[in-house]
Amino acid sequence: KEQMVRAYILARSQAFFMELQLEKEMQDQHINAAHFVTEALLELRGLAVSPNRPPALRAIFKDAPQVVQYEAVINTIFDDVSRNYTERKKVYQTISANSSPTLKTILETQNRCAEQLPTPLVSFQTFVKAHARYLQNTDGEGALLAKFLEERHALRALSQLPKLVSFYSLLNSVFAFRVTIEESLKYSVIELIESLRPIEGPSVV
Repeated sequence: KEQMVRAYILARSQAFFMELQLEKEMQDQHINAAHFVTEALLELRGLAVSPNRPPALRAIFKDAPQVVQYEAVINTIFDDVSRNYTERKKVYQTISANSSPTLKTILETQNRCAEQLPTPLVSFQTFVKAHARYLQNTDGEGALLAKFLEERHALRALSQLPKLVSFYSLLNSVFAFRVTIEESLKYSVIELIESLRPIEGPSVV
């Protein structure tokens, strides 16, 4: 039962995060979903430890109205983060840029692309053309693009990510509610499959 609850919570959180990433306002404002959630959680923590903590923030709900009140507080936090996201993002980027010259160049390039391109997914040819424009530049964007082109053979591995995600989803569907956490840490995937065959039969995978 505990594993079922954990699986349910994980599935709900994954669905929420996916919907958040696809939300039109998030895309229009070029909002990073992970950063958005982080900022929202920080604000929620601030409310939770505040002397003026809202009564609606509770861990156990007695009835539906209490849930609605809790959701209202969360919506207020989301609205505040969305409304002030640009300022929050600048603080985050400033800290990151000050920690590394390379990160600074990457952030500057990302910001320009966000203003000019409708999506962060661009073709490899786009990078080739950009590299040609900055070929004479030995630092800044030229060096960054040159490094990217040097490492492109390794970056091609990213094309296999959809297959890895599908495999991960398959493993979850096969082992859900059949394997304990201890077993998942102790045995390999092949060993777990073999242990299920006497119970589930040869069609386990």
